[in-house]
Amino acid sequence: MLLALLVEHGSLREAARRLGIAQPAVGALLRELEHAVGQDLFIRSRTGVSPTPAALALAARSDVALETLRIGLDEVAEGTTPTLRVGIVHHAMILHGIPWLTDMLRFASQWQLRVQVSAAPELLENVATGDLDCAIARFPSQNLAGTIHDTCRVWQLPADPWNVVASVGHPALKSRTPVPAETLLAHPWVLPASDSQTYLMFRNACMRSGVPAPAPALVVDGLQYCVAMAMNARLLTICPSSMLRSLPGPRQLKAVRTDFSIEAPPLAFVCRTEAQRLPAIRALLELVLSTALAAKTG
Repeated sequence: MLLALLVEHGSLREAARRLGIAQPAVGALLRELEHAVGQDLFIRSRTGVSPTPAALALAARSDVALETLRIGLDEVAEGTTPTLRVGIVHHAMILHGIPWLTDMLRFASQWQLRVQVSAAPELLENVATGDLDCAIARFPSQNLAGTIHDTCRVWQLPADPWNVVASVGHPALKSRTPVPAETLLAHPWVLPASDSQTYLMFRNACMRSGVPAPAPALVVDGLQYCVAMAMNARLLTICPSSMLRSLPGPRQLKAVRTDFSIEAPPLAFVCRTEAQRLPAIRALLELVLSTALAAKTG
């Protein structure tokens, strides 16, 4: 709290007033903190104090730590069960989330699990700001990579290749040779919205192929719904290999042989540096990593 007040107001006097202690005590606390970290955190002047880059970095981390402490104190005061706040991207929830969470209910029965299913950028931002303890999302997200690296730990899961898929009987599946990108993109597509990470991967693949991204015949929020539409209509879409393998019943959807290549960043387990010591976080991380490794070698 002292760091945050000094960064915000640039004044020992104002920090002392807001903390309800004498100004000399604030100065002494600051000197002790600087001694502990081994460097000056603020530049003193006649008009006040100015934070160094080290002070700004430390303040950012302390804000998250204080929020974690506040949540813990609230749980103790209210006598409530400690809560583990987990974020999962949509398709990972469909493929793996249910068994992961079911096992977690056994391994960490003293914890309440609160799950947010959302897009990767929102989840990563919520981890960075302390609104989530951890997330399973695609990493890095271009606009959040710096923030995540500064405040979080990241464990990448094994790569899960993506395919262009079509329902049985689709013309793209009848070719005995790989379908050229230009030919493939001339077919009707079903894709998520243009601001989704899946669509961004699709658009980047089009750019690498030298073919403009076509306007999809159908736009549906959620990759699982795109896959369902592709199964029931003559539409193409993209999905990870694990999703294709997990479809129930007779194989109604198949990967198209093509030179149109989808490059997807692997899923990753992301948690705040302060949260990685929680037993529930360690249990979930071990569960996720072991399941991902088994899927890759199975």
